[in-house]
Amino acid sequence: MAIGRDGTPLLLTSALSSHTSALQQNPDCSILIGNAGKGDAMAQPRITLFCHARMVPREEQDGIRQVFLDHNPRAIDYIDLPDFVFWRLEIERANFIAGFGRAYGLEGSRLLSACSTDEN
Repeated sequence: MAIGRDGTPLLLTSALSSHTSALQQNPDCSILIGNAGKGDAMAQPRITLFCHARMVPREEQDGIRQVFLDHNPRAIDYIDLPDFVFWRLEIERANFIAGFGRAYGLEGSRLLSACSTDEN
């Protein structure tokens, strides 16, 4: 995974992976982001992003390619293979857990409002 210049999560998947076929069948997905800390897992902050995955057409992938490699340099070994495609996870809403008993719902547009509007 990588984060695009506009804050949108980016995925790179192979046509051989179950992730690709699952997203093709149903592009609604979620991703949980957090740090595995010491102590009670319920007290750790985390956010779940509820997204709609959109496959990025080949002609739009050039800028995304470099952003992805900046976050995942070892992807250079497979990023250009013909069965790999990029996905933008367009955030619709999120649940932010700040710790035990502190949960907040957020609209996707509020999460991206502070990010740059550069391409990707």
